[in-house]
Amino acid sequence: MSTITLLGTTIGLGFTSGLNLYATVFITGLLIRLGWLQLPGSLEGLHVLASPVVLFVAGILYAVEFLADKIPIVDHVWDAFHTFIRPLGACLLAWRAVAGAAIPEPATLAVILLAGGAALATHSTKAGGRVAIAATGGHLAGLGVGASLVEDAGAFALAPLAIGHPITMFVIVVVVFVVMGFLAVRILRPVGILPETVRWAVRHGFAGKGEGAVPLPEYVEDSLKDAGVVSGRYLALPAYVGRLYGMPRWKSGFLALTPDKAVFVGSGRWRHPVVPLARAEWAASVSGSRWRTEIALRRQADRAVFVCYPLTEETHVKLGSLIAESDPALTPTTGR
Repeated sequence: MSTITLLGTTIGLGFTSGLNLYATVFITGLLIRLGWLQLPGSLEGLHVLASPVVLFVAGILYAVEFLADKIPIVDHVWDAFHTFIRPLGACLLAWRAVAGAAIPEPATLAVILLAGGAALATHSTKAGGRVAIAATGGHLAGLGVGASLVEDAGAFALAPLAIGHPITMFVIVVVVFVVMGFLAVRILRPVGILPETVRWAVRHGFAGKGEGAVPLPEYVEDSLKDAGVVSGRYLALPAYVGRLYGMPRWKSGFLALTPDKAVFVGSGRWRHPVVPLARAEWAASVSGSRWRTEIALRRQADRAVFVCYPLTEETHVKLGSLIAESDPALTPTTGR
């Protein structure tokens, strides 16, 4: 067996294990047992997957995962628990696959690690995507269930391909990983807002219901002062960019609103970009619910969209009032 063929099989099985380990084991073992998938001599170690005991256990576990992966919150707990199981399962599959390949031990170890790494990368992207779906309200639209069904279908379709057409599978995995690397930051950026949102909710939403101001991060206050925002005369909420010219989509930070301007202060390790938007130039609107609010600023040439999580009914009402410019003497719920 050539190196590229062996890598196609092992990394391919690792890739599908990251999507759904139990589906990978079940479909591969079932096709081998039915004689629909022929194993070359170098992969004889994978015949163990056709054992009735292995098929029974994998089938039961897949049925459990099929249900758990469709239920909000439960799917996150399930993914967290399988952060270790899926890569380990991929390593075991790779170990069985290379058992008859007669390659040096260092190469065997490298192949096993690559399979485990492929499973971990796929699993991390899958789990991160689910968190992003939940953070942006996608569960309400059924996106979580849809993503789970696509992942299951991918595991069932690609696992046999890793054995029957390993070179094709190798190309598919390389292309998918390149795309995953390109999209990973964009998928996970909305999650960056959650720590500040939780902090804001604990200190304001669940403790005090708006009694007194909640301190903002120092860099936000300094940036707002530099932008000419009067201290104590604004509403500032954790937010991320849905659309804003010159700013990456999903960029997290704080959106400060006053009767005459809006200022977005982006988060960052060293640099905190600041974008002021004069209210006189924009037509503003707010939509959504108390849990997720979209603020849109429109003018003839372009459009800016921010998504925030006000969390309290009081703040949501004040936000709508401010957008409508009917409460110029707004008492701040965040900001000093």
